[in-house]
Order: sequence, then C-alpha cells, then structure tokens
Amino acid sequence: MSNEVAEIKSNLPAQLVGLGNLAVATAQLNVNTGGQFYLKMDRSGVWVYGAEDTEVEPDSLWAVNPRQLSKGYVAWADDDAPNRPNKPLEQMYNLASGAAIPMLADLPELPYKGSWSDQLGCQLLCATGDDKDTQAIFKTNSGGGVEALGQLMQAIGAKIAAGDIDCVPLVKLTSSSYKHQTYGTIYKPKFEIDSWMAIDADMEEGPHREPEPEKVEEKAEATPTRRRRRRTA
Repeated sequence: MSNEVAEIKSNLPAQLVGLGNLAVATAQLNVNTGGQFYLKMDRSGVWVYGAEDTEVEPDSLWAVNPRQLSKGYVAWADDDAPNRPNKPLEQMYNLASGAAIPMLADLPELPYKGSWSDQLGCQLLCATGDDKDTQAIFKTNSGGGVEALGQLMQAIGAKIAAGDIDCVPLVKLTSSSYKHQTYGTIYKPKFEIDSWMAIDADMEEGPHREPEPEKVEEKAEATPTRRRRRRTA
C-alpha cells in the first residue's frame, strides 16, 4: 500500500497533500456488509441531531469533511449482559492519517457480554437553511448505514486520487426503504450528492467557504425564530 500512496501523493495538488492515504483507504473499503451534535436517522427515516432529536431541515445541504472520515469498530453490550454499560466501546481511526487499522480478530476482549462490529464515521457542517453552521458527527454500524457512508467515502477518495481539489461533497440527507417480512418497513440512510466544493491546503476542521457579505438593514421588530418539531420516541 505504501507504494500506491506514494504514487498518488506525487500527483496531488497542494490542497490535497496529506490525503493520499484517504484515497487508498476509501478505495479498499468493503461497503457491503466521535460544540458538535450527534446526527442519526430514526426508525421512521427522518434525520435528527442533538440530545433533543431536532429534525434536519428537508433539502438542506451538508458538507462532509474529507479530513474527518473514520473507520473502526464499536462494541455494544448484549441486552442480557450483567452490569450492562450505557455506552459502547469504540476504536475509531482517521482514514486521512494513514494509521494502521487492526483486524477484527486482533481487537481486545470485551469486559462484558457483547461483540465488536465494523463502524464508519464522518463530520458534517450544514451549509444552507435553518441549520447553517451546525456541525455534527455521524457514526454507523448498521448494514445500510455502512453501505451508504462507505459509498460516499469512496466517491470522495476517487476525487482525491484524480487530483481534484473539489473533493468536499455537499449532500442532502435522505433515506431509502424496503419491506421486511417480520419487521415491516426498514429505512436506510442515504447521502445524495448535490455538488462539490474545493478544499483548502490548510483546512483543519472544514471546507473553504467564502464569508457572506455584511448586510445593512433598517431596524425592524424582531420576529420569532421558526423551530422545527422535535422527534418523540
């Protein structure tokens, strides 16, 4: 792999130096199977974020940070595990760092009844609408989630491998579904790529975005901020 990374790096523009490892790592992902909010899709196919499960605004665009794509493992305790912990154990690795990711068989033994499973993660920044400038983390170990995010990672990696500095996807958070004989309608996450943005050479936390021009407006009576309905369990 080191020769492949070196070959890719030698052809990359300045904005993409340091992301050659990511181009290789995403190409080799098997997609079939951590001030930020956690983002998730609920069982009804609606995307929500934060402790109060605020609904994501429909058709809003979210930028996915190529420098914050991760792969690793998560271990949830079985329902009948004694002294079942509230949070799972995680071992996640930043794909852009080129760090070696251990094999599933080499992971440490769990201190409770449960098992390790593959997990993917990414960092997003909302670019439009009511959620603009909201940062969120999405992690998934479900089959549909790993497939959807894995395919998005591969699209990003292909852009980087081709030397394209427009490697920051702006995506709509949607879903697909299928009928299960026992559980009924099952929803799967979906990232619809709307367009691509350029990445900066010195970008650490997000894509390059031009500052908006300062607006000068006459003082007016304040109007209440629209609040979307929060999801209930």
